[in-house]
Amino acid sequence: MVFNKFLLIVFMAVLGALFSASSFGQQTKSPNLWEVGVDASSLVDKNTFAAYSLFGRYLLNPDSDNKSHLRVRIGYDFYTYLDTTVRGNTFDHDSHRFAFMALLGYQREFSTWERSSLYWGADLSFFRDFRKVNWDLPNIQGFESLTWRFIGLHGLVGYTYHLTEKISFSLESSVSIIHRHYHFLEDVFFFRDDGSEISGRIRDHSSNRIDATINPFHQILFTYKF
Repeated sequence: MVFNKFLLIVFMAVLGALFSASSFGQQTKSPNLWEVGVDASSLVDKNTFAAYSLFGRYLLNPDSDNKSHLRVRIGYDFYTYLDTTVRGNTFDHDSHRFAFMALLGYQREFSTWERSSLYWGADLSFFRDFRKVNWDLPNIQGFESLTWRFIGLHGLVGYTYHLTEKISFSLESSVSIIHRHYHFLEDVFFFRDDGSEISGRIRDHSSNRIDATINPFHQILFTYKF
């Protein structure tokens, strides 16, 4: 999993290098309004969003000393796992997961230097994670499902350093208020070896809560301007 995330970041870096190479020597006075990149915090399991995602910023005021941007991030995480167990006959147990996230926000610089800047901003995020396990074993039949849904409002402060004219590094910290919804559904029956039923378990439980958190690593971004 970590290796796949590393490949994603390497791919984005190579893509940025190719764009830079293709435009080398071209003179243009038009500003780079778009900026895309990835969140490197997923490499150290500090990512609070979906594992695979793309971050983007759009420059609103290219002629201003203190730049403002619209921010967006879209991501996902998905797997399907099939485990085959042989006990005289073949029975299958499989599990699925699908996670999706979307983030929309705004940022504005309040201090700028030659190659770096400080900015403040706010993000509104939505994250949904659904997991299901289907049981088809000699002594277990049924399914279990888990659903998490997070809606967050994040006030943030960030620092950007421009490694080159087009490639930048940004570190962001945030204070967040998050509404968390949890739903667990279970419909499972257990059987003896002779096929007779031992017991059944049917549960349907959900909960909601609101948390306030401080996140020193809201995002660690490597971005490319174009």
